[in-house]
Amino acid sequence: MLLKIEKQNSSLAIDYKIEVKDYDHTLALDKRIAVRGVCLKGSEILVVYTDDFLYGTPGGGVEDDETMELTLKRELLEEVGAIELTVLDYLGKIEEVRPRIHSDKIFNPIMHYYLVDITTFGEPQLIEYEKELNLRASFININDAIKQNNDVLSSSDKPYSWFYHFQTELFKIIKELYNL
Repeated sequence: MLLKIEKQNSSLAIDYKIEVKDYDHTLALDKRIAVRGVCLKGSEILVVYTDDFLYGTPGGGVEDDETMELTLKRELLEEVGAIELTVLDYLGKIEEVRPRIHSDKIFNPIMHYYLVDITTFGEPQLIEYEKELNLRASFININDAIKQNNDVLSSSDKPYSWFYHFQTELFKIIKELYNL
């Protein structure tokens, strides 16, 4: 495997540092704080995906004037159409270290994960680049999401695929955490 996965020493349910094993440590880090929602229905997880059918959790970057919870609600409305949701729990974080697309920096997002219950869905409010990606949302069995991502990633060398390698590891963590 090309990833180095370290469980951090904390009481959080999710607290990992995942990094690409071989990267140029002399490159500057491009840090970012982001939030992602984990919504479960039995053994299914809410995912977003594009035409490549690579699955990830919905979410995005925290803006300067936002709290993490406000960002979570904004992103879930944008990407999956979540109109009414309850934040059930803060699960923890994953610090990622991976190549940045079209950059000479290393991308270092810290993804904060929240368990959410979405009670009312409407139409997603996709922003322009999400429309261009044909972003969609669906519930899928977590085992199927892991298998699909692994299958596609085994034959993909697209630069954005690192995000999905990390999301696949997240799915494995959630599967274990909730005995799915």
